[in-house]
Amino acid sequence: MFPLQRAETEKYRVVGIAGDKDHRVAIAEDAAKKFYPLFIGTHIGLYNGKVIEIMADRVIVEEYETKKAKRVILKLRKN
Repeated sequence: MFPLQRAETEKYRVVGIAGDKDHRVAIAEDAAKKFYPLFIGTHIGLYNGKVIEIMADRVIVEEYETKKAKRVILKLRKN
């Protein structure tokens, strides 16, 4: 199991986003203050979540807790 799949998606904080509209990377922080890069396709969370889009101010994750997809939005923290 990867470190990003050990906690619920909402427990991660997005602390940085870099790149342009064609290629972006986000940095997520967990409760233990460890940092992880997020790319399109990165698996995150307990419910088979996957990063589907990285925007200038947020990361959109699609999870499959049941057969229906659920979108989770992680906003960039500016503090």
